[in-house]
Amino acid sequence: MFKVLLIGVAMVLLMTAIHAVFMLGALAFIPAHAGAKPMSQGRRVRAAAATVLWMVGASFVEMGAWAALFMQLGAFEQLEPSLYFSSVTYTSLGYGDIVLESPLRILGSVEALTGVIMAGWSTALVITVLQRSAARAEASTEDANDK
Repeated sequence: MFKVLLIGVAMVLLMTAIHAVFMLGALAFIPAHAGAKPMSQGRRVRAAAATVLWMVGASFVEMGAWAALFMQLGAFEQLEPSLYFSSVTYTSLGYGDIVLESPLRILGSVEALTGVIMAGWSTALVITVLQRSAARAEASTEDANDK
């Protein structure tokens, strides 16, 4: 069981790295400084939608990594059931129609916890994008009023 827990910790670290790379990619498109080109409401909505889609992509990559791990450990022989299990677990749906056997079942819990944390992180990122784009719109309105 200790070996399985170590694998789980390694996967949490890998998911954190993947999510961080995607987060930095998303933030690169929304400059933090208010002097950037003002964003209309439509552009702000598109920025938020693009961020959501980008981070859903991160989640797909992470679910795929878990699915690959489960196949490597012999829990699944085919990709489709492994991806299905991983997506149901990562998103905490937990249908229960497919379950891992001991000692690997603890990895299902680790994946579910990781998925919840990554969903929260993605939500925080979307809020950051909205705040930055709103700050740019506000700064451009203030600049126009000062002139």
